[in-house]
Amino acid sequence: CHASGVNGAPKSGNADDWAPRIAQGKDVLVKHALEGFNAMPAKGTCMD
Repeated sequence: CHASGVNGAPKSGNADDWAPRIAQGKDVLVKHALEGFNAMPAKGTCMD
């Protein structure tokens, strides 16, 4: 998803895509990564 920006995912390496998420703070970014947020599933469906 992050390679192509599917469903609004921020693209890997695109600082403009990531800036609003980074501005929310590390705690929010980690929480969303672990628990999921909007179209992103918890842990990006990678449970390892």
